[in-house]
Amino acid sequence: MNKRYELTDEEKAEAGKAHAEFYAQLASIADDMYLDGGENLIEGLALFDGELLNIRQGQAWAAENTEKERGAAWLCCAYPDAALFVANLRLAPQDRMNWLAMAALAAKRLGERRAEGAHLGNLGNVYLDVGETREAITHYERALAIRREIGDQQGEANDLGNMANAYADLGEVEKAITYYTQILEIHRKMKDTRGEGNDLGNIGVAYANLGQIQKAMMYYEQALELARELGDKHSEAAHLGNLGFAHAELGDLKDAITNYEKALTIRREIADKRGEGSELGKLGMAYVELGEIEKAVEYYKNALALSRDVGDKQNEGNWLGNMGTASIYLGDVEQALKYYEQALVLAREMGDKHNEGDWLGNLGTVNALLGKTDIAIDYYKQCVTIHREIGNRRGEANYLSNMAKVYEELGDTSKARELFQIAFDVYSEIGDPKLNKVSVWLNDLQNEMADSP
Repeated sequence: MNKRYELTDEEKAEAGKAHAEFYAQLASIADDMYLDGGENLIEGLALFDGELLNIRQGQAWAAENTEKERGAAWLCCAYPDAALFVANLRLAPQDRMNWLAMAALAAKRLGERRAEGAHLGNLGNVYLDVGETREAITHYERALAIRREIGDQQGEANDLGNMANAYADLGEVEKAITYYTQILEIHRKMKDTRGEGNDLGNIGVAYANLGQIQKAMMYYEQALELARELGDKHSEAAHLGNLGFAHAELGDLKDAITNYEKALTIRREIADKRGEGSELGKLGMAYVELGEIEKAVEYYKNALALSRDVGDKQNEGNWLGNMGTASIYLGDVEQALKYYEQALVLAREMGDKHNEGDWLGNLGTVNALLGKTDIAIDYYKQCVTIHREIGNRRGEANYLSNMAKVYEELGDTSKARELFQIAFDVYSEIGDPKLNKVSVWLNDLQNEMADSP
């Protein structure tokens, strides 16, 4: 009878370490394949998906043993970077948060301040992705303090950029521009032309959010020129897409479509499927503005298929939502309801509070169109609550205005005026140009109430 051999604690530790090392390397290979694009992109995702259980076990072993040995701490620190891009697509936000939080702790124990700052900054990015913007800013501030402490100028610029994005997300656009300008100065001192171009693009987006489209276009064009000088096709496509948006905002839809098509050509040239889906979606939006709704739906469907191919659930939800809006234009409100409900499910699966709030708001709009005012108001209330929780002032004001319109249609002018006033105050506080439109609505209601017997 053979005696059963049991591993010693030391042998178990060695086996666990070997397993964790192997699957960290495999995750890195999958990530590199994804970045290669083309067929390698799909194969990289398939490799990661097929070994995800083992990858999770490897990361968990490293996290559990971080305090026991430095080798485990190094592995724990390495896992988020090994699978940086594929993990963003395949892991739920809470899993990414856990990996990054443990990696930051491991880096701190190892005295690796640069790595600690990087993980904290990336952790902030995940919080920003799911709409927990204030929490994101807290992590960016911790990362920024470390970068300045160790004299890491590039890292400092990255964290300032992340903070600027967060404040832009909160609707505090002027504050965002202040941060973007600081970063631009750092990159110019460092002679970092690529970084300078990104900063110019971000400043352009911020001015576009303030409604200063001509100023935004000036920054986009400077950024586009730098991208072309560098031969940076990815950034060139991004800036062309932004220019397309600017032209669309000015009503120049022909020029908008031209820029989107140029960006789409580049995305296909560099096998950027995620970006390709984004440009297709933008073309869909442009054709909606032109009133060519059926053509827009075809673009949305193609964008949706690409998002599903690369496992990009966030954009999958976006295109489902846009197809919902297109369905409203086509008069199929019931179909719009179904699309918005699917988009809401995806947002909740991702823990994406920002989009969850938006799809709740759109469901409110659809139910209002169907005459289901009580349901519409309930959706709007849920939506406003979420946007307040995550600090999205612009979203809060937008849906307060929508809810006010429902109350106005119900004949409750007092409640409508109350909600319009709150929305006006928020728009005024964040400097949003929509306050002018709300001001007109408020005046109209005031006059209506004055004329009432």
